Amino acid sequence: MQERVRSSGLNSMTPRQGLSQLEAAMASDSVQLGVLNADWRKLVARRSGDDTPAYFSALTGAGGGISRKSNGAAANKTQNLRELVDAAPPSRRPSVLRNYIRDCAIEVLGQKDKGLLDDQTPLRDFGLDSLLAVELRNSLSRSLGTSLPATLLFDYSTVGALANFLWTEVLDGSTESDRSDAALTEVQTGSAVLTSVAEMSDEDVERLLAAKQ
Repeated sequence: MQERVRSSGLNSMTPRQGLSQLEAAMASDSVQLGVLNADWRKLVARRSGDDTPAYFSALTGAGGGISRKSNGAAANKTQNLRELVDAAPPSRRPSVLRNYIRDCAIEVLGQKDKGLLDDQTPLRDFGLDSLLAVELRNSLSRSLGTSLPATLLFDYSTVGALANFLWTEVLDGSTESDRSDAALTEVQTGSAVLTSVAEMSDEDVERLLAAKQ
């Protein structure tokens, strides 16, 4: 647990450091004050969205914010999920989505045995708490390029349920290739109808129009 917290950017303090910060806080005129031993670059990199808001620039040491695209490992994990699913054969797309979600959950949870995380067991049984739920939701939001509900991991608590929601509600149960194939079929069907009409005699066309009235 401590290693997972450190990997998110939060570090512990020694008793001496804690007392020193307490002394500074008591001497401060601030009405509200918090003390963290934080790696702000790591913490900010876990936010949703492409770029850090400007007000974090003083903490991260980057003017105007830092781009998450320069955060090597995170950038690899936040590849475009729509493109990943679209590139797979149609019959494989739902399983590609599930596998991606499972891999993201394994990374967030710090699981070492991938075989333990199945599609039907609630993620909270593997240690998913509210903070990790936010982290997983943000990771999926970045990979999809869209915001997801704040209660996503509570409404859809398993890999299977989460995959079904994203497939039907976010990816519309289809990908660009599916829609292109459907459009092509429609065009081909329309062409066939026009060809059929062109081959009909004037009398047949008149009878067909009369029947439609």
